[in-house]
Amino acid sequence: MTTITAPVNIEELVKSYLDSNLGFGYAGTPVSFDVPKGKQPRAFIRIVSLQGTKLSPAHFVQPIIIESWASERRVAQELGTITAGVLEQMEGLPRVWGVQTRTGYHFPDPITGTQRYLQTVDFTTTATLMKEN
Repeated sequence: MTTITAPVNIEELVKSYLDSNLGFGYAGTPVSFDVPKGKQPRAFIRIVSLQGTKLSPAHFVQPIIIESWASERRVAQELGTITAGVLEQMEGLPRVWGVQTRTGYHFPDPITGTQRYLQTVDFTTTATLMKEN
């Protein structure tokens, strides 16, 4: 029998949490893994998963980038700040040991000029045990 550990699907976990908990005037803001095609909403959040690190057989650090898009720079920045604060509340949930917000910076989309803020958030998570007979 082979046993391995795998990280939690952090993208799905974060999307689900934001869909249910994003507030402060931004409840209902679309959260996705891709930039919407066609006409974009006034504001939206894109989740991008980065390669993580295995800390131990039972723990992973899984960084993600939260892209906060909006038609105005101030709105994109505020949405990013609020999103990071909401995500920090995930610490202590099942499978989430820690949440740390790192870098945040203004990075408008070079193609469309749409305002965008990027925020890196590290999640320390417990592993999923996978067995094969």
